[in-house]
Amino acid sequence: MPPRYSYWTIIAGGLPTAFRAAEQDDLLPTFKRIQEKHPDAEMKWFARGKLWESPAAAREDTEKRRLPPEGHRPPGGRRPARVGEHRGRDWRPGGEHRDPRQKFIDAKKDRNQDRRKQRFERKQGLPSRSREAADVGPPREKPQGPTLRHPQGPPEQGRGLKVSAADVALARKVLETEAAAILALVDRLDERFERAVRLLLDCRGRVIVTGMGKSGIICRKIAATLSSTGTPAFFLHPAEATHGDLGVIQADDVVVALSRSGETAELLRLLETIKRLGARLIAITGDCTSTLGQAADVALDCGVSEEACPLNLVPTASTTASLALGDALAMTLLVAKGFRQEDFANLHPGGKLGKRLMRVEQLMHGGDQAPIVREATAIHEVIYEMSRKGLGMTCVVDDGDRLMGIITDGDLRRHMSASPNLLGRTAEDVMTARPITVHRGMLAAEALHILEQRKITAIVVVDAGQKVEGVVHLHDLWRTEMI
Repeated sequence: MPPRYSYWTIIAGGLPTAFRAAEQDDLLPTFKRIQEKHPDAEMKWFARGKLWESPAAAREDTEKRRLPPEGHRPPGGRRPARVGEHRGRDWRPGGEHRDPRQKFIDAKKDRNQDRRKQRFERKQGLPSRSREAADVGPPREKPQGPTLRHPQGPPEQGRGLKVSAADVALARKVLETEAAAILALVDRLDERFERAVRLLLDCRGRVIVTGMGKSGIICRKIAATLSSTGTPAFFLHPAEATHGDLGVIQADDVVVALSRSGETAELLRLLETIKRLGARLIAITGDCTSTLGQAADVALDCGVSEEACPLNLVPTASTTASLALGDALAMTLLVAKGFRQEDFANLHPGGKLGKRLMRVEQLMHGGDQAPIVREATAIHEVIYEMSRKGLGMTCVVDDGDRLMGIITDGDLRRHMSASPNLLGRTAEDVMTARPITVHRGMLAAEALHILEQRKITAIVVVDAGQKVEGVVHLHDLWRTEMI
């Protein structure tokens, strides 16, 4: 249906609502429901960017604007225009008219003349005196205060409904209402919540979260939170489930169903299959005595006294409470499973969070890329190994490949000044014994802290037997943008 630029609408609290209809009778049921919360609500006819009492009032105003004032006679003795007669701006008495295209032709000539003047003035280095430059005045001031346009109204400029300032009080009330809805859940956490956590903890299958409409969007977030904290979970659309997707539900699964009323038809159609398969059911609902609440193994109450919507219609406080209760389940389950920071890092390899939780083994230079020499290696071969690997250091190992020490560029410079015959010595004579080491499972952020604290640029990665597994350089950490 194409948008209408004239229709009946409802004004509540001095502001227009999103309800509209071509006929006044179509809005009467909605108008009566809104009047219960806003006694000052009224119905108006919206046309040409204005509100009218009725379509007749809008038409009457249109006719008045078309007719000139009574007794008015234009300059030059021209008679007033008759109703229905249209005269252009260049109308002349006696049927003489100016070609309406001539004004566009004149404007184009003026622009071309101004451009020629500007080019000439730029070549001569003169200040611009063209008409365009002379016509430029001070910037126009923007009107103060926001302009609120009527929902779905005409896009013509300057026909919006203006308000003096944003209703910040309403925004504060929305936040207070949703905060109160979450705080009200604290006193409702009883043995039913504990049973729900136990069901999720003992689940040998997967957690299937399902809900319709706005509750379905909350379900997707709860399923994502459970999956990221070590509990396999996914979202099942209840409408799609009855058309073949019910096959994903198995006997070892736990189904978490969200519904404010507890009577959502799409969810109730799933109950028979869930019970027949033997899957467990947790209901998060605003009415534990509803059909869904009574059929569930555990019913968690997340009811709210009122929505944050001024009309008490849009799901706002109820969806916020459901999301908070789902997060409470996920975090309690996380602690009960002993979920660690290392586990979280394994499930989040990408993004900024993944970089912060990156492991040393993902950044180290291992295998042939790690600079390694023996204790008896000559210094000129040590220098060649350090230059070939390009890390500014090398590891020194014994015959059993155990780490004995390291040699850095600084070690070579210090021994060169103290001993002129440096090239005749071996790696064992120059190395720094018992260097700082890390294991491959350490977080890269911890390795970076050690490098900064010790004021060194590289650190050796060893296993439990002190065998070299690789080297982590400060430049490798720079590339991860952790610094």
